[in-house]
Amino acid sequence: MGARALMLAVEDRGNSAPYMRVVGTDRWHHEPIVASGPDPTILMERVQHGDEAAFAELYDVLSAVVFGTVKRVLRDPAMSEEVAQEVFVELWRTASRFDAERASVSTWAVTLARRRAVDRVRREQSQRDRIERSALRRDGEADATDDLVLASLDAQRVARALAGLPADQR
Repeated sequence: MGARALMLAVEDRGNSAPYMRVVGTDRWHHEPIVASGPDPTILMERVQHGDEAAFAELYDVLSAVVFGTVKRVLRDPAMSEEVAQEVFVELWRTASRFDAERASVSTWAVTLARRRAVDRVRREQSQRDRIERSALRRDGEADATDDLVLASLDAQRVARALAGLPADQR
């Protein structure tokens, strides 16, 4: 047995069953973790030249991490799917801007995903704010109209009261 393997010694203890004893272990050692599948950098180089098949492979490699990144920001699965799709459209359109010396493909994709997700949150909040302002304006316009009517009625009452006064008191 090699030094990396778990080594056991079997001893015969007379009439009893064989007894196993741990002689030495290297239980924390494992072989290096090697990512299987295509290299995203090579795929991106092919995508930069317009290779649609490479883009499909790149999607397979990055889709889970992009979707996960977006979903952590948005929390809504349906909206996260939309934004993840937007990210991949942007990856395709801006592939020529990718520089392997500045970041890995997955880092670039995650950065785009996070930015898109934050933009979506801001857009949704902006839309909610616009709706609230619009509702307040409508309520404010109704209040303003009410105020105008009341002021007009008050002005008419004051005019009638003044008309009823003698000239020296007016």
